[in-house]
Amino acid sequence: MIRRRDAPRNRLLWSLVLSGLVLTLLGPGGCTTPSAGSPFERETNPGQALTLRVENRNLRDVTVFVRDGSRRQEIGTVNSRGVEFFAIPWNPGRPLDLEIESAVGGERYRLSPYIYKGSGRLELIIAPELRDSVLRG
Repeated sequence: MIRRRDAPRNRLLWSLVLSGLVLTLLGPGGCTTPSAGSPFERETNPGQALTLRVENRNLRDVTVFVRDGSRRQEIGTVNSRGVEFFAIPWNPGRPLDLEIESAVGGERYRLSPYIYKGSGRLELIIAPELRDSVLRG
């Protein structure tokens, strides 16, 4: 039999049990922040889109990739001596890690990470020697 004095303690106990059950059912997915995960999987505001101008001064077609951790995603291909524009969903303050790969021979070069400050536009100039390529804001 529950005495009147024990009733508040029993309500507290039941509220703790119920809270634990709700958290267990929600799992870790209910506690994640919207900023977690890859920038390719996140929703971004139009103001967070980065325009990348790529000028290929190389004699070969070149494919441009962006890396996020261990993941590598193709942005697009630029023909020999061509210029292309690409829109990339990227957040200011995150380092932009680009890799370029020659279509013939498979030569690759990974540029130093660039801290994107939100200017909205970057320029990648691909040199005749891939390792001489430059990324600037």
